[in-house]
Amino acid sequence: MHCIPIWLHKIQDKDKIQQCIYSICFNIDGSQLLITAGHDVFLYRSIDGHLLHTLKGHKENVICLTNAKNGKYFASGSADKSVILWSSKFEPVGKYNHNDTVQCMDFNSITHHLASCSSMEFGLYSLEQKSVQKYKISFKINTCAWSTDGQSLALGCDNGCISLRNRSGEEVANIELSDGQSVWAIVWLSSRYNEDEILCITDWGQKYHYNKNGSETLKNKNIHIEALTIKTLSNDSYLLIGGCKGKCSIFSIDGIRLSEFEDKHSWIWASSVHPHSKYVALGCQDGTLAYYKIEFSVIHGLYQEKYAYRENMTDVVVQDLVTNKKVQLPSKIVVYESSLIQTSEMHYRIKEKLAENAVCNLLVVCSNNLVLCQETRLQCLSLAGIYEREWTMNSVVKYLKVIGGSPGKEQILVGLHNGQVLMLRVNSLVVQQLFNVTKSVRCFDVNISMDKAAIVDDENVCSFFDMKSKKLLFQESDITSVVWNSKFSEMACFSGKHIFNIKVDEFPAHQQRIIDMLIGMWGSKIFSLNDSIVSVIEVALSVPLYQYLEKKYFSKAYQIACLNVTDTDWKILAREALDHFDFLIAKKAFANINELKYLELITLYEKEETNGSLISS
Repeated sequence: MHCIPIWLHKIQDKDKIQQCIYSICFNIDGSQLLITAGHDVFLYRSIDGHLLHTLKGHKENVICLTNAKNGKYFASGSADKSVILWSSKFEPVGKYNHNDTVQCMDFNSITHHLASCSSMEFGLYSLEQKSVQKYKISFKINTCAWSTDGQSLALGCDNGCISLRNRSGEEVANIELSDGQSVWAIVWLSSRYNEDEILCITDWGQKYHYNKNGSETLKNKNIHIEALTIKTLSNDSYLLIGGCKGKCSIFSIDGIRLSEFEDKHSWIWASSVHPHSKYVALGCQDGTLAYYKIEFSVIHGLYQEKYAYRENMTDVVVQDLVTNKKVQLPSKIVVYESSLIQTSEMHYRIKEKLAENAVCNLLVVCSNNLVLCQETRLQCLSLAGIYEREWTMNSVVKYLKVIGGSPGKEQILVGLHNGQVLMLRVNSLVVQQLFNVTKSVRCFDVNISMDKAAIVDDENVCSFFDMKSKKLLFQESDITSVVWNSKFSEMACFSGKHIFNIKVDEFPAHQQRIIDMLIGMWGSKIFSLNDSIVSVIEVALSVPLYQYLEKKYFSKAYQIACLNVTDTDWKILAREALDHFDFLIAKKAFANINELKYLELITLYEKEETNGSLISS
């Protein structure tokens, strides 16, 4: 995961005095960003930070903002005790007052009622009736949040209590945190454990999870941030938490810190997450307005039709791409092996656990070893975590692939930034150079017979090599990914510019449309990756079948037919083989489509031929 700065502003008044940003929110489509600074509300274009409008109407500092989920309204609350409702055209359409500074607000996503809170009261404003119903409360309210189903309103208070209210404003539960720390940030999130939403509470010491009836659901987790703002990311998969001392981090739902933003050296009061993409905005005490893009690296591995990938940053899922069965595996560095008792089922058991926290950007597993890569350094460990040997390359390693070998002697191909492709064995320090391409290696693959390799470089050139002679066979341009078929050694599939090409032997490639990146080919199934989603594409292989038939390569044509062709293709293969007296292939092909008459005819012919041979002898 990477937090990439996109743009940054320092908000100041006309006297160059820094203006604290207490609140931020996006409009409904994420194209615009609203922030509070001083007495005003500023509207920015989110993509580049260009200032579009300045909205005036409050007499003192604006403390909070919120946007209605229907996109028709947003509201601002101020230290002047007033709440102003604005239309989507940025015109004031309503106003009401509280008895003190308006501290926080939130629109109900279902009824679009506005909850606004001041020190000792909160109000529920109806857009239809243009009226507000106010309720007294014993403690100062710092934060509030409606549940996504619109049924529950949570109020976080200065004394460490959280009051849960229904849509009518009546209290249905009261949560008292054990240490009584002030609560400044809360958020509702969909639960992975039951059907109810979970309220995530951050005080100035811990993080807690509660359900709607006020009972605790998950164990407390110390996050080491005095939180002032909390938001959810990626469909409630992660939490964005910022607060005092310029700290802001992304956490898993369970409270595991996953990534940290650069230190802002100033309290982070406000945050907002783009509604449709992975951008976030942060607002600070010193007037810093920062806009970031969150990039999630795809961490995955493919072996034949089994695909393993990272989920929610801390879990591993193994998926059979053919049957679509999945199994989730918990994490650190754990080596699993599949059960051989029922090969059709997804059963995995722990083989080894490594206690150490290994730092690496690439990792491959062999029968008895792990090979970790960090920049130019490769390190070989036993499955128990014992160091065995290491290799240092003369350029940064960009790609690793285990290509086979006996247990403890596996061969690994290494692609480097300088264009070299090397081979090493896990039981030897010797490194052998195989090929050299002009630019950095992006990816490569080796066919199942291990006699051909294909390499894609950073200039989108795909080079095909003979593994034994090291000779360059041919090249293709505008290619971004390449794979060999895991069931047929002479078939390669390569893609680029939304086209994938299937090529067998020396025949011309045939093309089909594709949007995603290729990561594997298993018979007639192509596995493609788009962002973090793998799709399985079934392709007909009639073209390579006819290419082999044209050259009378009946054995290879039969191998292609076994992968996936139509009954008509099978019949043509059978008739062609029969016409050229290849009875073995003809019988197999006719048997596949249940052409019993032809099978009887071939059997009769073979008997007569055998009898004729006996008579002549």
